Amino acid sequence: MPGGSCGLNFLFLDTVGYESALRLSSHHFERILAGRGHRVVALAAPVTPLHRLARSGRRAIARRFEFHRRGLAEAPQGLQSGAAKGVLNWVPKTWLPVKNVYPLNTPRALELAASGYMDDVRRRLAGIDFVPDVVSIENLAYGELARSFTDAVLHYRMVDCVEGFTDMPRCMIEAEPGLLNDADLVSITSRQFAGKLAGRNESKVIYAPNAVDIEHFARSEGGPTFGSSSASSDRPAEYAGFERPIAIYVGALRGWFDWEMLLEAVRRLPEVEFVLISPDRPREDYSAFRNARWIPGVDYERLPAYLRHASVGLVPFLDSPLVAPVNPMKMYEYLAAGLPVVCGDWAELRRIGAPVRRARTAAEFATGIKQAIREGPLRDRRDFLASHSWEAEVDDLLGRIGELR
Repeated sequence: MPGGSCGLNFLFLDTVGYESALRLSSHHFERILAGRGHRVVALAAPVTPLHRLARSGRRAIARRFEFHRRGLAEAPQGLQSGAAKGVLNWVPKTWLPVKNVYPLNTPRALELAASGYMDDVRRRLAGIDFVPDVVSIENLAYGELARSFTDAVLHYRMVDCVEGFTDMPRCMIEAEPGLLNDADLVSITSRQFAGKLAGRNESKVIYAPNAVDIEHFARSEGGPTFGSSSASSDRPAEYAGFERPIAIYVGALRGWFDWEMLLEAVRRLPEVEFVLISPDRPREDYSAFRNARWIPGVDYERLPAYLRHASVGLVPFLDSPLVAPVNPMKMYEYLAAGLPVVCGDWAELRRIGAPVRRARTAAEFATGIKQAIREGPLRDRRDFLASHSWEAEVDDLLGRIGELR
């Protein structure tokens, strides 16, 4: 039988794979499912020959090609970080990229791109005797592949407002309604996405906001503690010589990031060290400040130390249609590490009542950082985190899959 006697076969169709330093929600689902005895295969966004011509991100692109050549396998130990153990990862290759430029943003381009990797994916899965019982798709470019496994439960995890991305190809935006119709289950990270599901079967919708592995971020040398900030031998080498409070941001530096808000805080608060941990290079005007640092990327296993030895966590996001439904995973991780958190101000944060300081302007953001360093975390963060567990979200998903099988 598909899935074998000890569990199910899960195929995840992701955008970001384990070749990235970013650990996203799908990676947590994959980690937990593999740990429970299910077989898990995860595909990241394909590479194409044109990627080699890119001027930026060459190191990350080189790693993606390396992961393609390696084939289906667990991530190397340096990236595995306990989170990828038992998960087989791969980056497919195709000849045609799907981009937000004509004609690469057309349905025909999407079909041609899929034709470049479909047979290879199926051949590699057959080589490990893997027939998916569940296909969990986050990357809309993989829609044709997802639908091709007709006997599998089709699960669409809606994590972003895709039409809010200025660089999102039109064909992928247009593909989402069809996927919503075809999916057996739809997970939404924000109730604001419910409007997209109007008129569809509500019984297939799972509300699954982002969550956190509390023990991973709260543990210390003496055992698990909640947000220990005491000095210890795990202080990151990059923090050597830092004598001022550290304000930290971990994540991508893309279109949702409010550079003006951050830069104004860096300018107003010379007594604070600002640290960006991101695979994306920061703007040049950020690097010009003496109290501004950039760390290209930190593996998930090492990240708690960078948070525990910081003073405040930052989420400087723009208030935009793209950000409005965002339920930021980094916020939960900061809170689990015991950090006070200062964010921009957008609809989803207000709706969920997150125990963070919100700022609508750059001046408010800088003031919030000073206040957070002086006063520490807001109350009730433990109660808030207790209701946001990756394990509980996996339980919900498995329960709903069980009802369908």
